[in-house]
Amino acid sequence: MDYSYIAMMLGPIGLFAALAAYKLGVFTAVKVSVGKPNLGKTWVAYKYYKGDFKECGKHFPQTVKDFPGLPCVGICYDYDGTQKIGKGYIVGAIISEQQPPSPDVIGSVELLKYKVIELPEIQSSVNAHFPFYEKVAMLSAILGALKVYSAVDKFAKGNSLQIFPGIEIYRDNTIHYMFPLSKNWDFFVPETRQ
Repeated sequence: MDYSYIAMMLGPIGLFAALAAYKLGVFTAVKVSVGKPNLGKTWVAYKYYKGDFKECGKHFPQTVKDFPGLPCVGICYDYDGTQKIGKGYIVGAIISEQQPPSPDVIGSVELLKYKVIELPEIQSSVNAHFPFYEKVAMLSAILGALKVYSAVDKFAKGNSLQIFPGIEIYRDNTIHYMFPLSKNWDFFVPETRQ
């Protein structure tokens, strides 16, 4: 049997698979740091959901459809690195930064059944990032979550930090992960307090 034909077929497939894994960040080392993220005061159009943040992926496609071209946001209120606190999560989009959105924008957001929250500027947080590709959005998000949350947990425990909530911003082919170190409760939507 001539194995050279099989090798010629499997070689390019293997090369393609390795390149795809590299681009998706499979081999990317996650760098975790403490500092001020590049995010000022922000207004987010959101929908609140009860349940586990692992289920949030199914809500992002509608948000992308409702707010094309705007950075998407996910905030996990159950994340404190140690326990489930049963507060749910939001999925939404950044509709304004630094300046409040106009009443017309807020009206349009409300017509789509979203609510608006003003998030404070983060002064200091635990930060990490991971590559994001819209064509394989779900795969990028899952790989990012698997790699980043474990690295952040290890970092927080090693430095005795209590970090919550977990904030994810999808912008510029990158998922930006932020875990505030102060004013934590200012990032919680009213629905989490009920």
